[in-house]
Amino acid sequence: MNAVCLTTKETMASWAGHALPRKLCVQLDNTSGENKNRYVMAFCEELVSRGVFDEIIVSFLLTGHTHDDVDRKLSRISVAVKQRDITSLQVFHKVIERSQTPEPRARRLESMTNYKDATILSRTHTTFQ
Repeated sequence: MNAVCLTTKETMASWAGHALPRKLCVQLDNTSGENKNRYVMAFCEELVSRGVFDEIIVSFLLTGHTHDDVDRKLSRISVAVKQRDITSLQVFHKVIERSQTPEPRARRLESMTNYKDATILSRTHTTFQ
């Protein structure tokens, strides 16, 4: 859940200086613990209420179906990691980044907002059924 919110925030930040689209479409795994919960929905609601987006469409992948593009990328990373001795976090990042083209970005998170405790939840009334 925090990963969804963090990734969305970082993607928006990477667009600094450019206009964001008015409609955001998010595709998530069909898991209630991580994605299908009131915290993710409240985060989305907050983005709309602040005028960042006019509309956010959240779609969930079918349970049990493969996630071809994600699985392919993770498979390449897995193969690359198995072929090398990982002696540090920096080496691990380089192995990930060199595992495929275009290179994925690997970095260490120094901190992450706990969106379960964020004040946005006290101002929203989002429920998900």
